[in-house]
Amino acid sequence: MAMFVAMPPRLAYDNHYRVIELMRAGHRLPRPDECWECYQPPLYYVVASGVYSAAGAMSSGDSAAATASARKAVQGISLVAGCCTLFFCLAILRRVCRCDPFTEAVCLGAVAVLPQHLFMSAMATNDATCYLLATVAIWGTVRLLEAWAWKWVIVSATFAGASVLCKGYGWVTVGAVGLVLAVQAARGMSRGAKFAAWGVVALLIAAGPSIRNLQIYGRVHVDNFDFITNPMANQPPGKIDRVEFATFRLLSLIEHPWLHVSQCASFWTNLYARHWFDFEGLSLTLAEAPEWRAYRKSLPPAARPPSLDDWNRLLDWPASAVPDELRKVAVTSYVAGLPISAAVCAGLLLVFVRGREAKLWLIVGHQIACLCVPVFQTIRLPVFSAMKAAFTLSAISSAAVLAAFCVQRLPGRWATIVRVIMSACLVVVAVGAMALTGWFYRHAA
Repeated sequence: MAMFVAMPPRLAYDNHYRVIELMRAGHRLPRPDECWECYQPPLYYVVASGVYSAAGAMSSGDSAAATASARKAVQGISLVAGCCTLFFCLAILRRVCRCDPFTEAVCLGAVAVLPQHLFMSAMATNDATCYLLATVAIWGTVRLLEAWAWKWVIVSATFAGASVLCKGYGWVTVGAVGLVLAVQAARGMSRGAKFAAWGVVALLIAAGPSIRNLQIYGRVHVDNFDFITNPMANQPPGKIDRVEFATFRLLSLIEHPWLHVSQCASFWTNLYARHWFDFEGLSLTLAEAPEWRAYRKSLPPAARPPSLDDWNRLLDWPASAVPDELRKVAVTSYVAGLPISAAVCAGLLLVFVRGREAKLWLIVGHQIACLCVPVFQTIRLPVFSAMKAAFTLSAISSAAVLAAFCVQRLPGRWATIVRVIMSACLVVVAVGAMALTGWFYRHAA
């Protein structure tokens, strides 16, 4: 909540307000070629447009005040979505792991203070709404695997399909859930009928954007790169053979906590750093930093779109170009994130060794499927902007479950030690988040 209040509506990874403005002006969904974000599925924008109109109408000020109120209200959609996601993460954790209160609190805390989750919940973005819908779909599927009741068929299918209406990567949720249900449905005719109904409902809901694209452009998928000059086209690394899928440059990350030429080609460094801090920085922290603004002014004018040389000059920044105050936050968050991330990864491996329940395989399958999204995007467009942690947050509930699965299988003394270490790390990350919130209050007002 504090970060949402401190962060002004203009700070976001993408400008989603433009889509809302076009919808309000034309009283229709914009075509994918009308703006940079117009290719996105419509659900978030339909909801946001209604919220925008209602908040603007309730404002008693002038048009500028009404616009500010409306934009802040749209930003609040992400806050509500982020909080609701935590509720369903807890519900999933309790049904899959049934752990003691200490373990439950620590593992849910790993989700609650995850910096990428905090950022997405504090800015205007359709990602937060998408991963809420995906999390509800996983919760409904867990209930379905327990009872195979028709009501859970409808809940699971509806929310899985709806996640596609919010972001294209919602298809991985549909695929992961569908695969697990298909395996389980093979065990009986009644389950088979319910799985068929699940598939029909999910696909009918999810297919809308693809059908529209097919009608307009003759193909089921389009994106902004097809219509608009791509500002990311010349970003490093630039070629797939330059992308490093087998490195994790922790020491370089600690030395250069924001995106830098020394680690911008390392896929796992990018993914980890974006989870635990505002690694790219260009839209949030660095955008507001006086040091960074002075550094950018010192560079020669860049071409439009920037060339690879322009990007490399920008990302080869000296220590004086970044705020020391936030450098400490970033470094401590990266270090504190290591034990928590290790517990999640260990839980993932342990499920392959000891996992027996279909619910666990649903959690693992969804986690792996969501990890495949940034991998696919990076292969498709080998630039640092494709290596987004936000693409994996549909599986945010998996992180809590996998961490708990790891802790539960440790001997008593070791389990206690790990929980204490994780608790201390969460406190460090939370303190860093409060410091970052203070930064926004002072620099982004």
